[in-house]
Formats: sequence, structure tokens, C-alpha cells
Amino acid sequence: MEEKRKKIEAFLNKLSKEMSISKDTPFENPYENKDSVQYYNLEKYLLFMLEVRPNVMVVGEAPGYKGCQRTGIAFVSEDELQNKANNFALGEWNRRIVEKPEQENSAKCIWSSFREAKLVPLIWNAFPFHPYKPNPANGKNPLLTNRTPSEEELKNGLEYIRDLKDIFEIDDKNIYAVGRKAQHILGLPNDNYMRHPSYGGASECRNRILELSIEE
Repeated sequence: MEEKRKKIEAFLNKLSKEMSISKDTPFENPYENKDSVQYYNLEKYLLFMLEVRPNVMVVGEAPGYKGCQRTGIAFVSEDELQNKANNFALGEWNRRIVEKPEQENSAKCIWSSFREAKLVPLIWNAFPFHPYKPNPANGKNPLLTNRTPSEEELKNGLEYIRDLKDIFEIDDKNIYAVGRKAQHILGLPNDNYMRHPSYGGASECRNRILELSIEE
């Protein structure tokens, strides 16, 4: 167990050092500051997962500005992070409470489904950093936008997925992709795919998560 804790420490340290250098495809690294809420949350979550020993990994596309970009944990909005009903799969470590927690529709769907299925997977993103639009319309703050990660970004994210697979000893057959981008970069068959809950996919996503509970 101590060896795995050291691996998590090394994993987080490597994660914190990633920097965006492209003006056309910029990204924000929520973990750059080791004193940040995001870094703290992810560290506590991964240490909790060591105790849980999950055998299923669910991988999304990339952090959104209303969800993982704020909390540091994939598919987790501030609202879902503070929902005590989710402690079974997030842990009971001390949260850094936000007075007006941000909500995210995808996170709401994912977590209501996890609770219904009583499923405790390791959750992550194919690209673990927040990709944003460099020149959004109407003068909107770029950091309050999302963009689809590039093929190169997704390939770079594979290194972190390999690290987590090693730490948690996750078998490839038990890795599931949320959305086609994640499925493509991971090279997973359709049996390991679930539709993303956005754009009308909430019902299909929920049903697939419930099926995972039965398969597990």
C-alpha cells in the first residue's frame, strides 16, 4: 500500500507540471498549484480509491469548466462533491466547501446513475486538463468555455491513464469510455462504450451504467 501511495504522489507531481504552449489549442491545468482545491481534492479521492480497490474505470473526454475544472475530479461538479449521498464513491474526507456550488448537468446524470447502480468506479478523463476556446464570441472569458481536445492532446493523456491502470491494477476489459472521443483514443470496442449524457444522451448513459453494475 505504501508503494502505491508513493506512486500516487509521483503521479500528481507529474500532473502538476504540464503546461499549455499552444495559442490555438490552449488548456488550463487545474493541478498546477499544489495548494489548489483541485489538487487537494484529487489527492484525497485517489487515496480513497486505494482503500476501495475499484476494478472498473470510467473515462470521460476532458474537464469542463463547470465540473472537473473546479473540483479536480472527473465528472464531479461542486454540487455533487458536496452531496453526502456520493460519499460511498468519493470518500468522507474533508471537503473545501463552496457557498454557492456550481452544478453541471453531466455530473448530475452520472452521479444519480452511480448511486442507483451502487457502482464505485475509478473515474478519470482521457485528457486530464481543461481545453478552452482561445477566442470565444461575445467577449466571453475563455476559461469559461470548453472545447473538444485535439487528437494530440488525447494521445498525451494516454500516459496518465496507463499510470492509473498500473496503480489500481485495472484490466483493459474493465475500462469504459463515456463518449466517442474517449472510446476512439482508448481503442475500446462498443461493448465498452457509453453515450455521453449531454445532448440528449442522459437516458442511454444511465441505462449503461446500470448494466455495468449487473456485469460487475
